[in-house]
Amino acid sequence: MIAASIIIARALAPVEQSIQGWRSLAKTKEAYRSLTQFMDRYQATDNTVQLPEPKGDIALQNVVSVAVDDQGNKHPIIRNLSFKVNAGDSVGVIGPSGSGKSSVIKLLLGIAQPVSGNVRIDGAQMNKQTREQFSNFIGYLPQEVELFDGTVAENIARFNEGQDEEVVQAAILAGAHELILSLPKGYETLVGPSGSNLSGGQRQRIGLARAVFNKPPIVILDEPTSNLDQDGVLALLNVLKTLRRRESTVVMVAHQLNLFESMNKIAVIKSGQLDMYGPRDDVLAELQPKKIIQPRSNAAV
Repeated sequence: MIAASIIIARALAPVEQSIQGWRSLAKTKEAYRSLTQFMDRYQATDNTVQLPEPKGDIALQNVVSVAVDDQGNKHPIIRNLSFKVNAGDSVGVIGPSGSGKSSVIKLLLGIAQPVSGNVRIDGAQMNKQTREQFSNFIGYLPQEVELFDGTVAENIARFNEGQDEEVVQAAILAGAHELILSLPKGYETLVGPSGSNLSGGQRQRIGLARAVFNKPPIVILDEPTSNLDQDGVLALLNVLKTLRRRESTVVMVAHQLNLFESMNKIAVIKSGQLDMYGPRDDVLAELQPKKIIQPRSNAAV
């Protein structure tokens, strides 16, 4: 009898282990389900208070930002930077290569976060939640335009549906309308992965149209002429004049001083610090060939 019991117990052992395993799995799945529900509620709570459309006031306050090299070492790229852009200002940003201009743009967009200091738009700190809420109100043209694998119209409209009139208006403003009509299927032309079916200049024009789509109150341009021909540059100058008339807030990084004719302020960045900031004509006078630029305070203007 005892021997039979041992045999039965040994035979049932794998079954009992399987049952215990299923119980553990069930408990784990239940814990995961509870955690997921909690996070869903938590995320929903974060987004319950919707911020109003920004007017375009931008402020950087004692901002410090770092970069990490391949060895994991941190290097400061923005050093105690402070300046203010009032709603409706058009600010040109200039400085030597590697001075931190594009890093400033990433901070303004919330793509990068400072290790200290604050970046605020209309008083709201530019964190992940604010960036998501303001994304439809900020037009952005990066140095290297990335297009999504869709149609030209979808890329300009940022994949918002039912915006045909706004898409065409943005393309006309960017000087891209005739270019788009010359494509095989016009606005319905597929751009291919990362815009591979288009030239660099075509991508840049379409990217510019996307940046001004739906008349955003804030437009940020990072080296917008990198792939533009002369006609494209003229179209950009027209865009800048139009944005100035609309009193949109514009921040543009560029090397060519002639692009700043529609800007009312210029910021000079050197070694991650604010070297000069003020009215366009005053700063341009200081930037004449034989002038020596002396470091100035980072106080906001």
